[in-house]
Amino acid sequence: ETDLYHAIIADSLSRVDSIHTTEPYIYFERELYLFGLVYLSSILPGEPQYNPMILVGLTGGIATGKSTVSSSLGKFEEITVVDADLIAREVVEPGQPALNKIVSQFGREVLSADGHLDRKALGDIIFKDPISRLKLNNITHPYIQRRMLWQAFVAFVRGKKYVLLDTPLLFESGKLYPYMHVCVVVYCDEDTQRARLMERNQFSEQEANDRIGSQMPLKVKCKMADFVINNSRSREQTSEQVVEIHEKLLALSRTKG
Repeated sequence: ETDLYHAIIADSLSRVDSIHTTEPYIYFERELYLFGLVYLSSILPGEPQYNPMILVGLTGGIATGKSTVSSSLGKFEEITVVDADLIAREVVEPGQPALNKIVSQFGREVLSADGHLDRKALGDIIFKDPISRLKLNNITHPYIQRRMLWQAFVAFVRGKKYVLLDTPLLFESGKLYPYMHVCVVVYCDEDTQRARLMERNQFSEQEANDRIGSQMPLKVKCKMADFVINNSRSREQTSEQVVEIHEKLLALSRTKG
């Protein structure tokens, strides 16, 4: 059975050149299949004939510094960062199906004059109403996950040691979490988080508290993590933790191989 799985993977990789990377989001079933191959390749016994890549989930809370950590890790050549926040912006550009569904659900008041999504208007709706937030997630997450799965597979083919899936709702959505070999949480204390959010977004204290309160508590996320990066202190201290965790992840990818 194991030999059969190896043969399936080898055959699939031999066909990669025929997959058009400019049209990767047509059939979700294909992305799930390819993503399954990535996961399968890391758990099969025996000598691998393909890249022993691992999948690393990176998450945190709003204004905890997850993007800073993601950017720092992205400088290492051995890995690929798949940024869910970036993809989330791409899938709601004018003309995209997700944006049309958002307008149908929440009304044209969530659009700006030029037809782009008015993030503040939408944010004012969803952060005060868990049901509306769930409806938005149900619209956007399938489109986001399709693109994330495709990018992970491309990294697998390119021989990367691990893929960092940078997603704020890794634990909440539950879709990708079961496939992660390792989960990393970026943490900072709540006072620091609130102060950063107020400065960055020009929020009042109440607005900042509302945004923080709408998310899974950081302490809960930390308990679910394999590694925690404490970003409450200086950039230098955070950078030291990033390098240390990167080395541990590279070592883990070798053991998976």
